[in-house]
Amino acid sequence: MRSDVGRIVGRIDAISKDGARTYISGWACQQEQKTSIAVHIYAGNSTGDPSQRTIVAAGHANRANEPAVGKACQDHDGGKHRFLIPLPPQVVADNQNTRLYVHGIRVVDGVPNDAIAESGTRLADLPGFNAPHPAFPELSGAYRTLVDHPRVFTTQAELRELASRINRSDSYSSRRFGQLVGQIARDLAAPNDWDATYTGCDLTPYTYAFSYEPRDADTATKLRSALRLDPDSTPPAGAAVVASRLALYAALVKAGAALPAGAPRADQATALAKRILLAWSDRGFRDPHGLYLSMPSQFCDETGKTGEAIQTGVGLAVSRGVIYSAYAQDLLMYSGAITQEEAKRLDAFHTAMYELIRNALNYNFAGHHAWACDHYSNHAANQLAGLLATARLLDDKRRFGAALFGADPSIHITLPWTAYFDRAVYGDSDLSNACYANSGTDGGTSRPFFQTAIVAAGEIDDRYRNAFPAQGIGYPMFTLERLFDTAETLRIAGYDAYGYQGRHRQSLEVAISYYACLAKAAGFSKTFTTTNAGGCPDAAQYFGKIVNGVDSNVVFGAYRFPANHAVTDVENAAKISSSLGAFSLDAILFGRWRD
Repeated sequence: MRSDVGRIVGRIDAISKDGARTYISGWACQQEQKTSIAVHIYAGNSTGDPSQRTIVAAGHANRANEPAVGKACQDHDGGKHRFLIPLPPQVVADNQNTRLYVHGIRVVDGVPNDAIAESGTRLADLPGFNAPHPAFPELSGAYRTLVDHPRVFTTQAELRELASRINRSDSYSSRRFGQLVGQIARDLAAPNDWDATYTGCDLTPYTYAFSYEPRDADTATKLRSALRLDPDSTPPAGAAVVASRLALYAALVKAGAALPAGAPRADQATALAKRILLAWSDRGFRDPHGLYLSMPSQFCDETGKTGEAIQTGVGLAVSRGVIYSAYAQDLLMYSGAITQEEAKRLDAFHTAMYELIRNALNYNFAGHHAWACDHYSNHAANQLAGLLATARLLDDKRRFGAALFGADPSIHITLPWTAYFDRAVYGDSDLSNACYANSGTDGGTSRPFFQTAIVAAGEIDDRYRNAFPAQGIGYPMFTLERLFDTAETLRIAGYDAYGYQGRHRQSLEVAISYYACLAKAAGFSKTFTTTNAGGCPDAAQYFGKIVNGVDSNVVFGAYRFPANHAVTDVENAAKISSSLGAFSLDAILFGRWRD
């Protein structure tokens, strides 16, 4: 061994669990080297012959570390030396007497690839291995079958009640319905080729042609090429979103909403919504063999490359559209526009989408490692909303229960809604989800992520995006909107999501109360600053952030929690703000306001 070369040092710290996955954590480095080293993990049943050990996992010690580790590594340049590596399930399940050995792999020759401290410890004796999984509070209620449509985000009685409010002259609902009438006229007159669908692995066309309506000219050009349209054609934009809006319009007319003179006919809206849904159910989301895509590994970027970055985005891209296609089918069936044969085709599509989203959620949570702040972000909120919406559309109690509680081994879901809710919304004296290390002292200097050490009751995960003005509040509000959407599905299905509290007394009401404080202090769509922060808890982390996305959630919160003055005090301003912008006519939230 060369005396002038730093040796391998480190330590196994603990075992941690995140859903179905088990991880080993610690630190390792080659002294005097800033470069992160690889680590190899071996397993054996005794402390004897090293040749009897088998390599079971590998990774890199390339995560941020505390100053004490840097000192032990004799690294004065700020390298990263911590590791968090998933262990194969069979290693964890087969024999708790297995001993683990973690070897650091040198980056400069001249020293052995030594095992680090605590190597040789029995798996069962490592801190954290026997930590119990948390028991979540019971969600009151029981699944209730509803034979008649709609049954996902609204009911027939609720549509009739909304129609009666629309028919009151000068009511808020009447004015908003007038906006919807104008938008439907534009939808029907739009030059988009609504028969065009995409089949293939590129995730982008699914995102912008099916799931998400706003887009720029460059994206439209890429879609035109991917969908094989001629240069003069206009590709579909957020087809599922548009279909749900058209179907809602027709459903409200059926429920009794009076149309103003010159308004589009309900049957026109119905026909286009149906045309969009059948096009995608018959020809979209297919592999080269014509089968529905079912795994995130089947997706790629525009160059044809796949990988973790693409696979982790599949669930969000698909589910944010599927909740609208499920709603559109639900409303069209209420309107009587879907034949029995067409319903079978659409049911097959949404059953396939359930499986795709389920597999994507399982991959994101258990198929690869990510920080907790990734696991409990708006990605999972959208995927769970998609699973519950499609299961409810199909009136499938087993699929619904699997997504809600995760208790059905035949429909494996690693992160059910009750487990997600407990970490996505912070409660009393809670701790922030583990996340990327800050590179600066505040959101203005820590790029591309920033998080504070404390959290307040009602705050929502996604704090690691706080580095950017439009995301620090906007992304948690995306999560909250999906939590509200899901709460509506749960309510109609027989569960009391609005009265539900997690292990730390977190609830939907506490969450909307927290963000209403930010809006009251700074104003909707305004920048949160040191001078307008008011007395909101944990306010400092939001300095420089835009209070965006809060308005529609406040309107909804006032509708569901009318006795909560923290929310209703800013309701009128929220109504004005939420009636503007690209997402003002969201079909799922439409009508969830007080007149």
